[in-house]
Amino acid sequence: MPRDNVSRLTRVVRAYTGESHQRLRERIEGTPRGQSLIPAARSALQRRLERRAFFTLAWPDELTIYPFGVKSVIPAPDSITLNFEGDHVADHAVQLLPWTRDTEIGGVPGLRVCRTSASGIDLVVAGTSATINVTGISRHAWEQAESARISWLADAGEEMCHITSPHLQTAQERLFERYLATDDHSAWLSSGLLRRIGLFSRIEVPLHFSAWRNPGQHGEQWCFDMDYHPLNGGCQHEAFLSRLTDPMFGLPLTVVRRHCTGDYSWGAQCSIDAKGMGQPGEVNLRFNRRTAERTMAWQDMSPAVMAAKQLVWHTPSLLR
Repeated sequence: MPRDNVSRLTRVVRAYTGESHQRLRERIEGTPRGQSLIPAARSALQRRLERRAFFTLAWPDELTIYPFGVKSVIPAPDSITLNFEGDHVADHAVQLLPWTRDTEIGGVPGLRVCRTSASGIDLVVAGTSATINVTGISRHAWEQAESARISWLADAGEEMCHITSPHLQTAQERLFERYLATDDHSAWLSSGLLRRIGLFSRIEVPLHFSAWRNPGQHGEQWCFDMDYHPLNGGCQHEAFLSRLTDPMFGLPLTVVRRHCTGDYSWGAQCSIDAKGMGQPGEVNLRFNRRTAERTMAWQDMSPAVMAAKQLVWHTPSLLR
């Protein structure tokens, strides 16, 4: 592939996945012609895993540098690599491992640690090939977070599933997995959004992002509530939507409604609804532009994280 084409593709795809320039360039050069650079998950099991994983990570307990604590992803047909932003979000990442209390299941049912090494932690749904590779978190930090979570859950009368069944799914997990299988018609959307998580870091300076799911008129609806600090005096949602719906690298979504408010004391909001084209699934995107006064609250709560955001997004101050 000509050098200028590789450079152009690297710039474009990086906006979706957040991968480092050199790593992504090497991946592009090694990808056979005609093969997607942001491939969809090949199997229903992989899509279901990513749907549940994104749901688990969608509301961090603490403020993170990158949206949802994930710095970048490497999508592959049969797996996904989640590159977390550092050891300080190990407590957040380890919530992927399932836990149970009575008939309740949390985390990703069936997910087990397959291998830990200096390069990362490999997570596999027991009895399947559905895989998440966790990077950006050291093995020591992961094991500490896992141990702390085991103790915390035990105090609450709950138990991590791999304690009682290290290599097989428990009866409760299998039951819940069967339930998920009947309700995953919109899993393509959850998986597709996770595989393009880098887009959320392109909305000015992301302050606090959370997401949840609702029943929608056209399949499952994902709602994203996104607080950001403006760099250029406005919201970049048009550029975000253009990338998200791009026919080559985006998802088959069409915008059905948009509403933007005026300026208020707290900032401004643009709300946009989109739905799948020929497939069930909806997205509600809420872009909340915050003023310096509102940003100050995050600064007081998490000064180290806010300082890190200033370095990542090359802004001298978020309080102007």
